[in-house]
Amino acid sequence: AKKRESGDTHYLACAMQSGVIHVLSGFSLKVETTIEKTFIDPNDSKSPVTSLQTSSDGNWLACIRNGGDISIYNLQTLELHTQIPMALLGNSKPCACGFHKADNNNLVIVCNDNRFYVYSVAERQISNWSAANSEKIPAGEYLYRLLL
Repeated sequence: AKKRESGDTHYLACAMQSGVIHVLSGFSLKVETTIEKTFIDPNDSKSPVTSLQTSSDGNWLACIRNGGDISIYNLQTLELHTQIPMALLGNSKPCACGFHKADNNNLVIVCNDNRFYVYSVAERQISNWSAANSEKIPAGEYLYRLLL
């Protein structure tokens, strides 16, 4: 579950085992909680969500499903913004993601083969930097040790 605040409204995103994500509003002791929006897996795979992240500005919600696809939702419009298929990541399976703190429009994606990508949410594509450099970064045990 991830929480964000926008003015006086509090939102809570909860991922269910079935792959459904509920966005709740009014999440406080003073106001009745209601389901604002329910996001259903766009691919209808019913694959469980393994990672759920919100941008620090509260605009974006990204989720990785067990099948490997990533969905990014716009929390202002409560609509699906885009999907990132594994093919865009060189068929590497994503295992974690997070929005860059300085630029909430960049989603950093880490894959199970130790590769990582920077995805431009606004442009709906792998960033220019990532396209030019992701393949040059050593994968495997070397990168793991480097990050420790």
